[in-house]
Amino acid sequence: MNVLTVLENLKIWADDIVNLLQQLLQGSSVEPGEWMGWDKWGELDDSIRQVQSRVLEEYQRFSSTLEFFLNKQPENTIKNFQESKKIILSVIQQDWEQNTSFGNCDLAFSEAEKAIGEQIKLLNRLYTISQNKFVIVPDTNALLFNPDIQNWSFDSIEQFSIVLMPTVLSELDKLKMDSRSESVRQKSEKLIRQIKEYKRRGKLTEGVPIVKNKIQLVAIAVEPIISASLSWLDLEHSDDDRLLASCFEIMRRMLNSQVILSTRDINLQNKAEFAHLSFVEPPKVIETN
Repeated sequence: MNVLTVLENLKIWADDIVNLLQQLLQGSSVEPGEWMGWDKWGELDDSIRQVQSRVLEEYQRFSSTLEFFLNKQPENTIKNFQESKKIILSVIQQDWEQNTSFGNCDLAFSEAEKAIGEQIKLLNRLYTISQNKFVIVPDTNALLFNPDIQNWSFDSIEQFSIVLMPTVLSELDKLKMDSRSESVRQKSEKLIRQIKEYKRRGKLTEGVPIVKNKIQLVAIAVEPIISASLSWLDLEHSDDDRLLASCFEIMRRMLNSQVILSTRDINLQNKAEFAHLSFVEPPKVIETN
């Protein structure tokens, strides 16, 4: 399984936006203005406006993700990000009634490409707590599908951490009491017992070994803050979105790690893909005679 780090995924996302910008500017024009040193964007035809709409939507999601990662950084970092964002949006939006100082489309593309590169470089200022580490974040259904987490394994991954989020632990607590399915109640109860047993090995919030030199279990104690999360996530009404928000909190702390969501839920997989978050199906249960 070839999984990229958080930072590598963001760089690929940035490259995709640069390619869309190139398509946009190949169909754009800059016309002489009334004042020396200031020109105007030309009108776009409908086909290029479709490209414009696509790159704008993609960049807005990309920039909101980076802003989330950077929102606890010093003011000068935030200022640098906002200045580069202003350049990129001016190239994308191309308000034809406003003057532009770019002079031509090649220069506009060059400045926007440079600004996106600068935004990626700002991520180097973040403090990260691990390097080149695989982090598996299961949803509730993944754990119920295979409760024997001590037997979990993934192709090409020798060592990994399983990170349990507050949303998932809360769901397990509810299911062990309230589920209509006896099988689900039993599996939930088994998982809760296992997790409590692992707590005897140390602080789950700091990580405890499940299988020596292979699997570590970590529990996150704090739910994501709604006001500080990504705008396109519905944390108030969606458990899936709360789980995704928690994944982004982990990603912020572990830019140089491979953070992977484990789920069999096709809707959650689609949301992860939309968010440029790697995902994998949970391993199948090992049958014993």
